[in-house]
Amino acid sequence: MRLQPGVKEQILDLVYPPVCALCRRPCELSPVCPGICRSCLCSLPWRFNPEIDLACLKLPLKDSNLKIYCAAYYRGLLRQALIRFKFADACYLAQALSGLLLLPLQRSGIRPQAVIPVPLHKRRLRERGYNQAALLARKLAESMKVPCLEDYLIRHRETARQSEQVSREERIANLEGAFSYGCRQLAGIPVKQAPVILIDDVLTTGATISAAAAPLLAAGYRVIAAVAASNKPEAQ
Repeated sequence: MRLQPGVKEQILDLVYPPVCALCRRPCELSPVCPGICRSCLCSLPWRFNPEIDLACLKLPLKDSNLKIYCAAYYRGLLRQALIRFKFADACYLAQALSGLLLLPLQRSGIRPQAVIPVPLHKRRLRERGYNQAALLARKLAESMKVPCLEDYLIRHRETARQSEQVSREERIANLEGAFSYGCRQLAGIPVKQAPVILIDDVLTTGATISAAAAPLLAAGYRVIAAVAASNKPEAQ
């Protein structure tokens, strides 16, 4: 017996009801952000203005062609989900969290020509088994129908964990010069056209985003960084 389109999915939902990525309860998921229930979406600490105030970061940027967009504040269930995503092998959260990244970019009318994840050093990648920024970047690139360039930016110098650095100055110094182009240049990605999007999960001081954006900015690219959460203030 051949089932009508959509019936199989309805049966599966009855047997295995979808679970919200944030509250982890069976629920009706929202079409606005797949993987997150309507209740959690309504309770998220959304940022009214998704653009982060770069002045408050006090970063050593030599180029103004960088903007940072953020979906929500790093609090509550979203904070817990991001910790699970990064440290507890919860790779399945990539779909839901990339949906959060997509919302402020769509609201701002941003149309990139490529998505680039902030890379991990190869030793840290072996330890963790995955790069959470790359998982987000793949899903976001798929949604925006642009290429995801995972091998264009490398972390050629192994650094201490950012969470172990006490001050903002230590975080910046820890990552200075840590990123460079990979084995291939940005072939086919014109400098003067649409921006590239640099992806990370959480922004604390901005040191990681600043260091990763540096080689792209030096090459003349417009860079828009996108993170799922941060407690830094909004741009005025």
